[in-house]
Amino acid sequence: MTARSLARSSRRIVIPLGLAGAAVGLAATPALAASSIAVTSGSSSVAGATLSSYSTLQVSGSDSATDSTGLSRSRTLSLTVSRPGNGGTVHLAADKSVRSSSAGSISGSLDLGCPSWSSSPCTSAVNGNYVFSFSDGSTTKSTTVSLEVPPAAPSGFNGYADGTVATFSWQPNSEPDLMGYDILAADGSEVTPGGVDASSVCDSNSCSVSVNFGSSVAGSTKAFHVIALRHTSPGSSSAINSNASAPATVSFPAAPTSPPPSSGGGGGTGGTGGHGGSGHGSGGTGGTGGTTTGGSTSGGTTKPLNGKHAAADLRTSLPTITAGSAPNLPSVLTEVKPLPQGTYKSTLAYPPQVVGQNVRHPLGRSVTASVVHDLGRVLDMGALWRGLAGAAVLMLVAAHLRSWVERAEIS
Repeated sequence: MTARSLARSSRRIVIPLGLAGAAVGLAATPALAASSIAVTSGSSSVAGATLSSYSTLQVSGSDSATDSTGLSRSRTLSLTVSRPGNGGTVHLAADKSVRSSSAGSISGSLDLGCPSWSSSPCTSAVNGNYVFSFSDGSTTKSTTVSLEVPPAAPSGFNGYADGTVATFSWQPNSEPDLMGYDILAADGSEVTPGGVDASSVCDSNSCSVSVNFGSSVAGSTKAFHVIALRHTSPGSSSAINSNASAPATVSFPAAPTSPPPSSGGGGGTGGTGGHGGSGHGSGGTGGTGGTTTGGSTSGGTTKPLNGKHAAADLRTSLPTITAGSAPNLPSVLTEVKPLPQGTYKSTLAYPPQVVGQNVRHPLGRSVTASVVHDLGRVLDMGALWRGLAGAAVLMLVAAHLRSWVERAEIS
């Protein structure tokens, strides 16, 4: 056999063997599974939809056989959901193992009003995008459902006024992603522009805000509402508003009026003094019908007691006492400073309290000690004692003179 005939014979044998090997190799390679995922609420598909209310979602995933020859033993199916923000991934059902030579499916559910990961008592799911995924180990199918549920309308809203400051209170909302609240007037204008942060005005039991409306509201009655604000997704600055609460009516007291000018003692200049209407002497200062120490006043005329000026008689018989100037006594000033118009504050952080205080003198003395000390300064005790000593000396001299006169008359 020549070399050429030997080569032809080899080609006829090698080519069929190669084709047979390729066929065996293709038969041994597992086929890719055709997988799918479905998310429904009731009988309606919500995959890729945006939900505006809480519901229970049914989630299922399925695929076909991955190995029709049965050479591979099994594969693992899993069903998960990734929560908005950094919420992490949660399994909606336990992983399932199925034979690779047969089709497989897995299903689970998610109650958005009370999800499995919430604490007890449960809270609703936060707003945002929820990504549902089905995996069979070789392929993964995913779909997204967005949740944008408005917050509930606040309850228990009421208000009252103290002067021009109105205080509002209400029950806190339970949404986990609540941004805050906004108080509105009856015409829809914002009383708290931009809203107030929930954490700064609420505790677990109540919320409270005080707002100064200024003097223009004195004597008026106004109606108000409060709305809740909720994030559209974690970290987002956009918000969804709730419906308005039931209205609260606030009656502001009327502004105080100025008292009328008083008439009476000290009001005018008295008439010309004298007896029986004769005009002599200067009239005293006094009001109609008033009384004056050391005399009586009638019709603006001041009359001395017993026809004598008691003050003049006393000046001739008593030593002169010089009093020092009256010092400034300490005073206690109580002032209520209202909030600047257009501002508001939380009364929760500053609850109304009655705090007892001992009023102290600026130098550390009590008010009683300070008054006693200042009275001592007014009376100038040194001058008083000098006057009394002088009077005693004059009385002794007078006694000696009288005794000397009597002896001189006898002699």
